[in-house]
Amino acid sequence: MERGRQQGGEEAIIKAIELRNWRSFDAKRIDLDGGLNFIIGPNSSGKSSIIQALTFAFFGKAAFKKKDLKEFKKSPKSDTGVVVTFMTPSGQVLHLERVVKSAKEDAASLRDASHAEITADTAEIAKHVRHLVNDSVDYFKTCNYIGEGDIFSFIGEPQSSIMDHIDSFTKVAQYEPYKRKIDALSKASVDEMEALKKRLKGITATPAPGDVKGIDKKIADLQAQVAGLVPKIATEKATLAKIDEVARAFDEKTAHAKRVQELEDGNARASKAIDVLIADLARLGIQIQAGANIEAHIAKE
Repeated sequence: MERGRQQGGEEAIIKAIELRNWRSFDAKRIDLDGGLNFIIGPNSSGKSSIIQALTFAFFGKAAFKKKDLKEFKKSPKSDTGVVVTFMTPSGQVLHLERVVKSAKEDAASLRDASHAEITADTAEIAKHVRHLVNDSVDYFKTCNYIGEGDIFSFIGEPQSSIMDHIDSFTKVAQYEPYKRKIDALSKASVDEMEALKKRLKGITATPAPGDVKGIDKKIADLQAQVAGLVPKIATEKATLAKIDEVARAFDEKTAHAKRVQELEDGNARASKAIDVLIADLARLGIQIQAGANIEAHIAKE
């Protein structure tokens, strides 16, 4: 009930209700959240007074049975009024205020966020209310005057006007997630279709449009080409395996040759060292023939 529709179709939400000297309230502010709000409380706590305040703010005295508007006043000598604050998704704030001027007369004004008056004309106010509030005066009358015991009758056999409102509200709420899903599926379908077009571009370019047989033949040719590649791929895999085997053997031989070279280099260094040692021993008077046992000569001397 707290949702409405602003002119141009933009949805508005009731953000707050302010009561001044209204029924059982001296001063009361009720802040509402977006979506469905519950007003809970014991009997005579003022729940119906809040609904009546909304009805009065939207439609004035015309929404009520013929009675003195002063009945809404808690204190007869104090000003009595209701302010309903709306907010649109774009952030626009509107204040709708209606006051009890006399026993038979009310007055309303619509103000912007800075409380500057937009209009105080009764007919203009009614036009704005029709855009801000998505329900008729009959709906609010039903809410106001449903008896405490009648609620069970309503649950068992609700009035069609109220059920129509509930159905329309829930259908709109349920439509949004479905719409998002449909949009997502549509986008996925478009993307898939574009990808398919790219894949078929080379096929459809050869045959004439509508030449299904030509397309089928092209597909069959491509399938045959793929089938012919299978043994070729297997042969190439076997060749690669053989190359890997040869490479491993080459690496082993290369490593062996490198080791042999290292041993030969070591032998050369050792031979050179022996020659130096023989020369040093010769200067000491120890003559050693090449290939002789050096250790034996040293021990003998």
